Amino acid sequence: MRDNLGGAFKMATAALESGDSRVPAWWRAAGCIAAVLPFLFLVALASLRPDFNRPGTADWKSVLALANAFWENGDGYEARHLYLQVERIAAWHHDWKGLVAAACGVKRLDGARGPYSKAFQILLRALVAAQNRQSHQGVVIVAEAFGVLGEHKAAEMALAHIRSDWPAETEAPVENLTETCAAPR
Repeated sequence: MRDNLGGAFKMATAALESGDSRVPAWWRAAGCIAAVLPFLFLVALASLRPDFNRPGTADWKSVLALANAFWENGDGYEARHLYLQVERIAAWHHDWKGLVAAACGVKRLDGARGPYSKAFQILLRALVAAQNRQSHQGVVIVAEAFGVLGEHKAAEMALAHIRSDWPAETEAPVENLTETCAAPR
């Protein structure tokens, strides 16, 4: 096999020395394709995922208010889209409050229960965010939201993750985020 590669190389160099221009043209075309292909890939990726080139929204509360307005007007499709956008923004900022609000909104629209529901998955993200921030209040509110969803084992599991060595919280009291979870469809 090594002799075959050496033979191909010798043929290519002989063709170059003899003035045969087919081999350099092939290499030029391959070089152009290799240079342009990553650029085309990035353009396609940016068009398929506009999140990559969109400036992030700093406040999820305004998007949540808009989602609630669409829900009240009966536009469930747009409301769900906006609740998932609230989830995305809150996840970027590791904000458990926004994640709980998004989970309650999605639960209100879907009504799905169980560990495979979207609301359950969002609440798990909220639990992780609350634990990372060492927020006793956050874990308790996430556990309440699990309880409202009917996932009492998950609520017990969340409460078991509260650690006594977490620093005391000085945050202002949080509005009742879980009341929208209990609201009827």
